Amino acid sequence: MKKLIALVKNDFSLEFNSFFYDEKKKLIKKTVAAILLMIFMTCSLETSLIVAFDYFKSKNMQYLILNMIIILEIFIITILSIRKILNHLYLISDWDKLFIYPVKNGIILLSKFITICYQNLIISIIFFIPLITYCLLDSLKVGLVISLLLISLIIAIIIPIYIILISLTLLWLKTIIKKSKVKYKYKNLFLIYDLLVIILSYLLIHYINNFTIVMTISLSIIIITSITFYYIGGNLYFTIMKSNTTFFKYKKVKNIEPSKYSFKPNNIIISNIIRDMNLITRTPVLRANCIIAPLVLTVFLVCPMYFLASSLNGIINDIGLVNIGIYLGIYVWCLCINMPTASTSFSREGSALKFFKIYPIKANKYVLSKLYVAMINSIIIFISFSILIGFASNNLKDFIILEVLLLNYLLTINMVNIKFDAKNFTSNWIDIKELFDIQKIMKSILPGNIALLVLGAYALIGNIFFHFKANTEESYFALGIIILVNIIICVISYKKTLKNIR
Repeated sequence: MKKLIALVKNDFSLEFNSFFYDEKKKLIKKTVAAILLMIFMTCSLETSLIVAFDYFKSKNMQYLILNMIIILEIFIITILSIRKILNHLYLISDWDKLFIYPVKNGIILLSKFITICYQNLIISIIFFIPLITYCLLDSLKVGLVISLLLISLIIAIIIPIYIILISLTLLWLKTIIKKSKVKYKYKNLFLIYDLLVIILSYLLIHYINNFTIVMTISLSIIIITSITFYYIGGNLYFTIMKSNTTFFKYKKVKNIEPSKYSFKPNNIIISNIIRDMNLITRTPVLRANCIIAPLVLTVFLVCPMYFLASSLNGIINDIGLVNIGIYLGIYVWCLCINMPTASTSFSREGSALKFFKIYPIKANKYVLSKLYVAMINSIIIFISFSILIGFASNNLKDFIILEVLLLNYLLTINMVNIKFDAKNFTSNWIDIKELFDIQKIMKSILPGNIALLVLGAYALIGNIFFHFKANTEESYFALGIIILVNIIICVISYKKTLKNIR
């Protein structure tokens, strides 16, 4: 137990130091910005909840608000868990040194699991505020309030369990296939654990409306997982890392003789796009954070919405075309937070960035190549939402307008993130994983919060004075204003990016 506590303390110390290592002025500025951001997000959620409650209460559908709060919590926790597990479990550069210490392998895995859960529990506690507000508005009993708060805490622990379980199982199967001589005496026990969790998960879904059974099953999964990680999972995790069969296997560097190849001039933008995509796909940390994590998250969060496709018909008439456009912007922004391709456009180059000042490459072509790479990385979002827009659209006219708006959002958000990275990029990192710490995430969230604030104010004023809920000519004019504003922001960001890199 002492060794487990020591490892957990060490992980917390590393994260604390990575956030608070700046000099005093920068530290105060960063802390104040983080606090203001949390206040803004909480106030926005509270305001939206209070405004929407009366409308849904009148239709006896207030339970949808509770569902949305829980879904939003699951959304955020899933984002953070996927990124944290990839970086903290499978991309650690000193894993071989860690296993040399006289510490049981299970303790190492369990300590990492606790660190991930600690981060998620903080998010769950933040969601206590809207949950309590909903309970007060709906006049729920104290027992139900406590039940909802406990469910919120359970979500923070259950989600990383499933993600770690799936990743360990897949990597173990990959290890068995690629390393036929690998022997691990507990493999049958781990498969039994997999089967047990599947059965408990089925019961959890089957009795989802019974709080007592849900809590009992959830606690059983947590206890069984902790015991399995300690006695079995640690050795399996060590075997996976030692066999070098993770998703992020490093490639051997080959010496190439230039005299054997012939070279010819190529389009500069296309060449930079190919070079940048190769950098992302061949670097384990970049591949995990820029490709795998967004892909998994989009499949996890967007694909289930296709089961509700039949209920999307006519939703534009009920909510209003402009409000659909605004909700689309909010959802797209939330997904783009987890796609750091744009927000690390210049930072991921590292010390190589200085060579671009002497290469015969114009700044505008270099910036455009970065924008194209970010848009290529966003293709999964575009395809997913295009299908959903097709279900929700009443006619071809609405479909085209929403498609243009979706493309407009992606272009603007990526360009704004590129601009922020050009202004604040760092090239003196030692480990490229430093680009994906909390500081970079906060910088990515900042432009999105400004955009959400503008969209929220626009929606509030529009619904009060111009009746955006009705699909009139005013609605198309309002959407035109949103597109125009996005274009202006995109152009300004592009020009500022050129200015910063020259």
